[in-house]
Amino acid sequence: PDLFIYAYSFFTVAPSLECSYDNGQTYSPCSTSTACNTPGVMFQPDYSDPQTIKNWIIYLEMYCDDDYDLRVSFFGTALMIGYFLGSIFITPLGDTYGRYKMHMILAIT
Repeated sequence: PDLFIYAYSFFTVAPSLECSYDNGQTYSPCSTSTACNTPGVMFQPDYSDPQTIKNWIIYLEMYCDDDYDLRVSFFGTALMIGYFLGSIFITPLGDTYGRYKMHMILAIT
């Protein structure tokens, strides 16, 4: 869990974008507001920029969403709810059937 919480900040880093105003012939760096608010502009992540990392914003194409941080935080919330429910239900099963068996079942699923 510590690794997830440490790496969680990387999930919310907005990528640098590059825009094309000539139907994809040439791309130049641009801001998110230019890419999202200018009609007819094609844009893509600028992978030459070291600040751009492949994260959920890129995979789920949330470049222009104003609430992408809220959407990404849902995954962290779901993880913590899973920890909570798992500790309530899996711990008694581990005491009853054996912790090794429960660990193997959870590792497989």
